[in-house]
Amino acid sequence: MGCLSKERAGDGIIDCLGQTDERMASCAFKFPESPFFCHHLSYGNLCLSFSDLCNGRFTCDGSDDELMCPWMKYSIHNDFEYICKNGTRINRNRQCDDVIDCQSDGEDEWFCDLRGERKIPQFSFDKIEGYPSIIDSAHLTSVTDFHPSMSVPVNYILFRSVNPLDDWFCNRGIIVKKRASGIECFCPPSYYGSRCEYQSERVLITLRIDTLATLSGRHNQQNAIRLLACLMLGDAVVHHENIVHVPLMKQMLYLNYPRPPPKPHGNWTVRLDAYSVTTSNVDFKASWLFDVPFSFLPVNRLVLHLTLDDQEMCNTLTCVHGSCRKHLNSPHREYCQCEENWSGVQCNVTSSCSCTRGGKCFSQICVCPLGRMGSECEASFDPCSSVTCQHDGYAFHWMNDNI
Repeated sequence: MGCLSKERAGDGIIDCLGQTDERMASCAFKFPESPFFCHHLSYGNLCLSFSDLCNGRFTCDGSDDELMCPWMKYSIHNDFEYICKNGTRINRNRQCDDVIDCQSDGEDEWFCDLRGERKIPQFSFDKIEGYPSIIDSAHLTSVTDFHPSMSVPVNYILFRSVNPLDDWFCNRGIIVKKRASGIECFCPPSYYGSRCEYQSERVLITLRIDTLATLSGRHNQQNAIRLLACLMLGDAVVHHENIVHVPLMKQMLYLNYPRPPPKPHGNWTVRLDAYSVTTSNVDFKASWLFDVPFSFLPVNRLVLHLTLDDQEMCNTLTCVHGSCRKHLNSPHREYCQCEENWSGVQCNVTSSCSCTRGGKCFSQICVCPLGRMGSECEASFDPCSSVTCQHDGYAFHWMNDNI
């Protein structure tokens, strides 16, 4: 196999095996059922069908009809089967059927573009390549690792592939094993399903936050900014993620639409709330609100460069258990910022979340202090516990703890 300069294609001189560079004068143009060209010392020019290739008979001079499959040279087979490079035997009628049966190079579909008739294949489930069968647990090796911030071991698995097909068992995800259950797929945010086989409709947010010097001066080195990102349909939170702000760096996160699609029609927005957090406290600072452009698209992207400042107050709204605020990026869009354990447009709905260890409940979501994680801040996460700083320094982690 190799590459040929385009000037040498269709110039009347055969450079490639099977006359593939001279399509208009080739067997494929004249005899679609016998598209492979070669020369025989006694019979002259021949046009061979796909069943004449790789059958171990060496019909052509120079063995042109067998050159593309040297692995079959000494194999024992009959006229009705084709042998893949990996040793798999398939029926000849599965050759050139637009489905790759020979993994991973697809040699059963080689030279099939020589067919003169170019038909548009209709959708059919029997043309879809199936996922490999459920892998045997013998392929999985259990490993125990100790996280420095946790008192109990965390079990995970290393997947050692025996079959190349197992590498895509979870599509874009990875194979994991739970302590009390069998094999499952851990999917990235952009995929979901038991095998990570479905692509998520989502909003990708790339952002950077600058903090004004006047605001930074009121915080000490033990404070951080935790950003809560919410994908909203009207006033309802559909999906949310939170990250710890890393100064002077761009950060990325995904917000997913409801699964499975289609998503409901309506006013889709992204709300970003900034909180000042320490190891024991959470305080709301400010909020931004952005419309999702072209929300009918399956994937949207927001690229944001934000500036964190004090938020303006207002008195035009009636907020029962909260205060009237203005979004930093849209001062004309006012809203009620609810107190802890209250939600709703007018902050008149009791929140039901149970936050522990210093976490606070905002809009039915627990916002955790530094060193805590989980839906109720129930888990400890402190990678700096074993770090010792000299000269009155303070160890402070910027690693995001959301999984």
